Amino acid sequence: MKHIPRKHLFTGVIIALFTMLGCAWGVGNSYDNGGNLTLSAIVNNGLYKPNTAGTNTLNITGALGSAATPDAKNFKIYGAQGNEAGDSNLSINWGTSKLYTNGIVQFLGGGQNSALGNSTLNFNSEAGSELYASNGSGQKTLLLAGGPEGGTVRGNTLLNISGSLGATNDVYYVKAAAAGLINNDSAASSIVVEGDSRVLFNADWKVGGGTALLAGPMIQKTGAASGIVKGTASIVVDGKGAVREMWAAGALLNLGAPTLSVKSTNIELKNGLVDDSVFAGAEVWTKGTATVLGDTNITVSNAEMGQNNGRARLWGGHDIEVEGGKGYVNGSTNITVTGGKNIKYIFGGGMSWNGKTAATESIVKGNSNITLLGNNGLAALSPDAMIFAGGRKGNESAALATVQGDAFITFKDINDAAFKGHLSGQGTNGDYKIDGYTDSVLGDSNLVFDNVSADFSQAEIKNFDVITLTPGTQVKLGKIELTPGLTIKLTGDWAGRGTVTVLTASTEGEIFSRDETSATGITASKVSYDEATHTYTLVLSCPSVTKEAPVKPTLPIGTPEGITAAKPGLAYIDPADEKEKEETVNMLLSAIKPGTLTSADLTVNEETQLLQASPSTAKSAAEQALKDKGLTAPVTAVRPLPIFTITSEDVTTAGTVVAVAFDLKGSEFKAESPELLQIVKIISSSSGKFFKYAAKASDFGDGAFTVQDASDNIFTGKFEADRTYRLVLFIKDNGDFDLMSEERAILDPAAMIATEAPKPSGSSGSSSSSGCNTGFGALALAAIALLPALRGKKR
Repeated sequence: MKHIPRKHLFTGVIIALFTMLGCAWGVGNSYDNGGNLTLSAIVNNGLYKPNTAGTNTLNITGALGSAATPDAKNFKIYGAQGNEAGDSNLSINWGTSKLYTNGIVQFLGGGQNSALGNSTLNFNSEAGSELYASNGSGQKTLLLAGGPEGGTVRGNTLLNISGSLGATNDVYYVKAAAAGLINNDSAASSIVVEGDSRVLFNADWKVGGGTALLAGPMIQKTGAASGIVKGTASIVVDGKGAVREMWAAGALLNLGAPTLSVKSTNIELKNGLVDDSVFAGAEVWTKGTATVLGDTNITVSNAEMGQNNGRARLWGGHDIEVEGGKGYVNGSTNITVTGGKNIKYIFGGGMSWNGKTAATESIVKGNSNITLLGNNGLAALSPDAMIFAGGRKGNESAALATVQGDAFITFKDINDAAFKGHLSGQGTNGDYKIDGYTDSVLGDSNLVFDNVSADFSQAEIKNFDVITLTPGTQVKLGKIELTPGLTIKLTGDWAGRGTVTVLTASTEGEIFSRDETSATGITASKVSYDEATHTYTLVLSCPSVTKEAPVKPTLPIGTPEGITAAKPGLAYIDPADEKEKEETVNMLLSAIKPGTLTSADLTVNEETQLLQASPSTAKSAAEQALKDKGLTAPVTAVRPLPIFTITSEDVTTAGTVVAVAFDLKGSEFKAESPELLQIVKIISSSSGKFFKYAAKASDFGDGAFTVQDASDNIFTGKFEADRTYRLVLFIKDNGDFDLMSEERAILDPAAMIATEAPKPSGSSGSSSSSGCNTGFGALALAAIALLPALRGKKR
């Protein structure tokens, strides 16, 4: 059974009492600016208003009542007479006064049913002071309000609270509402704030039951009552003291079916203590409806939560407590934690309770966003913290606490840390089960690790659709409950990070799908699954330089039928992993035609980590290919291309001619123009075969090459150093240019070369392609890359 806080235990006797008291208001009293008001001199049902409009100060002195015997007088103090057209600014200097009451006591920056420019209440108290309302005397008993009691504020409202209060822990049932209020005894039935409403809490208050901050209005009135804040309703807590809870949008309490609307909300917890809950939405303890038209926002930077009750909770949405009540956030919710202490629960959505027969709704129509930023943000969570992307509802069937968009729980910029709590991409039911409300988020639930190097291996993780990893992330996860279709998504620029193990997780199989479409700089990703330990591992290769990008070419009109295009398959390994290098080379040699390459012919480019023929092998093969054509020319430069594979996934018919391509800068070519390029297929260290240049599509075929521009047209001009061009090679499955012995699989090592002007060395033959380019620099060597076709892994 749900625990009902004492603040909500209204009895019929109390409500009836308030109704009778409401008929007795009307005793008018005035005060001077800078004057004193002694509590013992307060008259019952007194309405205290200033003698002058504008800015006023009232000093409160003395004591009234005791904790054992609270005073019963009702009184209200206003900062405006009620008919001002300008601003109202009231400062209450509470001093060391002590008030213990079970009456209706309210301090308002505005007047009764006022029409003001701006409305402000400044409340300051000193050490040893008290504000105490007896338990059960209700929501409306003791109130500080920055705005008026109904009416219109053309500008902003502000409630500024400072000083010390509650020397003996007796701060009870103090409500602080920036926008003002409407009670059942109020003459007005609506309040409108054209600008913003703000609470600035810079005080040192002791913790007491029912103390709360509200930026929006507080409404408790039968009939058609409404409150509107057209700007932002915000709360900033930057003091030493504490409040029990807060609702940024305001509150609809106990009577009637009122409405409440604010443009957006913002809560900043900079210092101090919040003992229970923080709602970016409203409290709805009636059948009314509260709406935030835009987004809600909570930021926690250095506040402590849950000192006394362990219910430290952050909520992005509304608190709907009564059957038939409704709350909507039309935009998105945003909760960011950068510091603080002891946060136990975080909800991207809101709470919906008591929906047995009538629909009870706390709905976020946009997305929910929860971000734990930095090591201090992670340390702000309690050890067993529970984070829910959605909301919380009671077990009643008519209760809804949904996020209709997507949900994101993001850990960002965290290193050398650990998290052992619970993460859910959905919501929870009454008893906080992590999988108790699995249709709370209607869109995709995302768990994002953004530059995170941390241990989550002891965390419970459930109900996510996507796990996103950004550059800088190396995270260990525990057992992941495998949501059907769970995707590992890689985003951002990973270039230059080398070989990195970005994710390890405990799973019941290698069934994740991967999405790398939003990532750059990743030249290969390698997945492994250890059956013995049920461990999934994802390793990325991200070299610092990519001189050639493998692409699937777009073939122009006029290409002969039967030629298919495919992206050349490349893979990479850790350059320092000599064992994997040896295994890769051995597998390659076992798969290619006998009498071709040896292990001595292969190396890895240090910058790109790509497997290629060694420069010496490429040079020897080119020299022999020249001799085979009857030419003698010293090879002055070589530019090996990566060894690539094409598998049966791309070659559906044996003997097909396949077109593959690499994007290269003009500076990488070993000639001034395409027709002068010399590209040799390396068959062995002592043999090679030249590709033939094709200047038109009809010449495409086995052993041909061409160059395309950015528009996929055949390029025939001179290369520009910083412009990108597409080198296209045509290779027939099991033809002269294919080293792979298996059908429907192609392996190709090739290189671009530059020579001095060739000379005929025999009675026949002349070079079909020549050039002279000696600007090629030395290539550094590194470790060998893993060929995906040989490993049997799908890229």
